[in-house]
Amino acid sequence: MRSWLALLVCWSLVVVPSLAVAQPSPADRMMAQALFDDARRLVDQGDVEQACPKFEESNRLDPGIGVQFRLADCYEQVGRLARAWITFVDVAAASQRVNGRRPSSRG
Repeated sequence: MRSWLALLVCWSLVVVPSLAVAQPSPADRMMAQALFDDARRLVDQGDVEQACPKFEESNRLDPGIGVQFRLADCYEQVGRLARAWITFVDVAAASQRVNGRRPSSRG
């Protein structure tokens, strides 16, 4: 189990930084924010199934820890547990990098 966790942490250290390389255009940022807001509204209304694709597109246009966390939560709520877990691991790794720490090997 630890080897899988280590593999996923390593994978997230490669994937998450690559998401941050390209800077989104102002138009993409505005669209990403509109999608994020709409997805949050849908979640608040209990329509999580419709919210997930909006979080996905928002994250594609302007990736960030906040939208990735919401996306992971959305995946979990609709039963996409493996995808939720991977996304939560990515969020944890990104959060630790932002705070200047390396991800822990402890689970």
